[in-house]
Amino acid sequence: MDRIEYGDGNISLNAKSTIMGIDIRVSGRYVLESYDIPGFIMSYKNNRIIGISTDGGLKNGPFLKYSGDLRIMNCDIIDDKLAKTTIKLDYENNNFEHVNIEWQSISDKWEDLNKGNIFGEIPKQTSVNIITKNLHVTTDKFILNNNYYKGAFHLNNGKTMTGAEPDKNSKHLNIKRKDASNVYQKLKYIKEKY
Repeated sequence: MDRIEYGDGNISLNAKSTIMGIDIRVSGRYVLESYDIPGFIMSYKNNRIIGISTDGGLKNGPFLKYSGDLRIMNCDIIDDKLAKTTIKLDYENNNFEHVNIEWQSISDKWEDLNKGNIFGEIPKQTSVNIITKNLHVTTDKFILNNNYYKGAFHLNNGKTMTGAEPDKNSKHLNIKRKDASNVYQKLKYIKEKY
């Protein structure tokens, strides 16, 4: 059975399915950072992490690291047949406690659950650093200084930037208006369908 696991500072996937997309809702106060996962793009907004595969699916193992008080409230996956499934939550705390929860069986008062999700210091406020490196574009999708941009780029907390990796010379790229409209229409379709 597919499941998402967290504890000891890592969020990991353990799945038999090919995971093409993931939608995780979290709560708490935490510092969240992505691992460099080739072919997988993630974004974070309002306690929600959304990831999509550009290259064959998210592989099993850790894909995010955290510190603080992080609780996964829900996790949906999209498999290679585009079927949406809510997967099981599994967390482990320093090997002293192992909890396996079905989402439907969680208490109405989530505050009453064990605090095994805390790892390290709890920050004063949540901060997130999700970067997708080593992407490449060969078509006229991005604009830089009123010219089309082709070449290496990366995503830094949802912003498209020049260069394969973040550095002081990275510049913000704009999406060509027609392509932005197509992306909006696809996202609207997905939102309505699911």
